[in-house]
Amino acid sequence: MGLATLKKQGNTESFYKYLEENKDNFKDKKVDGYYHTDVVADAYTKGFNNGKEIAKTNVIEDYNKQFIEKFVRKSTQIYLDTHKLIDLLHKEKFKINSFYINAFSEYPKVIIAIEEELMLNDEFINLAYRKIFELQKDFKNDYNTTLEMSLSCSENLDIDLLSADGFQYQETIF
Repeated sequence: MGLATLKKQGNTESFYKYLEENKDNFKDKKVDGYYHTDVVADAYTKGFNNGKEIAKTNVIEDYNKQFIEKFVRKSTQIYLDTHKLIDLLHKEKFKINSFYINAFSEYPKVIIAIEEELMLNDEFINLAYRKIFELQKDFKNDYNTTLEMSLSCSENLDIDLLSADGFQYQETIF
C-alpha cells in the first residue's frame, strides 16, 4: 500500500504525516539483516560512479604513462640509430659535421649534416644510404612508423629554420 492510498482512506492523516516526515530515515536501517532496496541501489550507483571516475582517472594516467614511455623509447632509438650511422661513417673516415632530430613528428626525422664534397663521393653515398635503409627497416619493424633519415650539406643549413620545423635536438660532431 503506497502513501497516496493511505492518505485517501481518511483517518490515517497523522500516520501519513509521520511516514512523510520520516520516510527517508527508514531506508538506511537494516531490517532482519537486510537493507531496503533504495539503500542498495544508492550504494551501487555511488560505488559505480566513484569506480567509474577512479577507473577513468587510472585509464588516463596509464595511457599518458605508456605514451610517454613509448615516446622516450622511440626517441632513444632514433638517437642510437643516428649514432650507429655516424659511427659507421667515422670508422670509414668520413667526417660528419652535425645532426638534427625531430622526434615529435608523426614520422620522426633526422638530418645528417656533411661537407658538400661527400655528396659527390659514391663510396660514401652507397655506404650511408645502405645503412640508412637498414636502420629505417628495423625502426619500422619495431615502431610501426617510418624514420626519415637524410643527408644534407652543412653549408646551406639554417639552424633557426630547422628548429622552427621541429628539429629541436642537435649535436655537433668534433
